[in-house]
Amino acid sequence: MKKPDRDAGTGDRWLPCRLVRDNQAGRKKSPEGREQRLTLLAPSLRNARQLFNQALDQYPRAQLQTDDILDAMVLAVIAGCRETDYCSLPQPPPVDRYGIAMRIVYAR
Repeated sequence: MKKPDRDAGTGDRWLPCRLVRDNQAGRKKSPEGREQRLTLLAPSLRNARQLFNQALDQYPRAQLQTDDILDAMVLAVIAGCRETDYCSLPQPPPVDRYGIAMRIVYAR
């Protein structure tokens, strides 16, 4: 699979939260919701549709669902953010029994 082509300097990196916040998001498993998410990913991953289609072609649906591909793509965008580009809640986060912080991380 081709490596994501990041366009680091463009736009709002966390547009999917706008869809949810404004109750405009279609279900990510629906064709409409999938299209919304791919459109929102495009400024941060210029080859978003190509990556999505490659994953569809490469893996059977029994192993990889379309919404899992979208989730992975969003995580790839977030992983490319610098530490100063994101926040987390709550502050300070509680930790679980293994010492792992239990927090919600989001882009600024």
